[in-house]
Amino acid sequence: MSSFRELEIWKKSQDFCTSIFRGTSPLPTNPTQFTILELRQLSVLLPTNIALAYQANSKADFIRFLDFSLGAAYEIQTHLMLTDQLDYLTTEQTQALQQEAHQIIMLITKIREEVKQIKYANKAVLFTTT
Repeated sequence: MSSFRELEIWKKSQDFCTSIFRGTSPLPTNPTQFTILELRQLSVLLPTNIALAYQANSKADFIRFLDFSLGAAYEIQTHLMLTDQLDYLTTEQTQALQQEAHQIIMLITKIREEVKQIKYANKAVLFTTT
């Protein structure tokens, strides 16, 4: 692969980021709506850190960037629960976004665990484990 843009996990996380922005676009984004602003910022971190993982110079850095993405995905799930409880989004919208987040978490976790098992890896090997 010549670019992070070819990675399935990057594409899914980029699509998810778009879903977050579209789903929250009718909502106010003033400073009192911190949850919506944070949700959007966290969603951008998913594809960003996956792209950074792709550019990592070591297996340790690769895993670290995936960990950042994983942490952002879990934070997103928490913020989505809050948006549902505060009725910012419909339950259906929240459930759909939660499902997308869960799928991304599962993919990142799978890639991360497979890479941890590789004794020696170069960039070409890291994302081809899935």
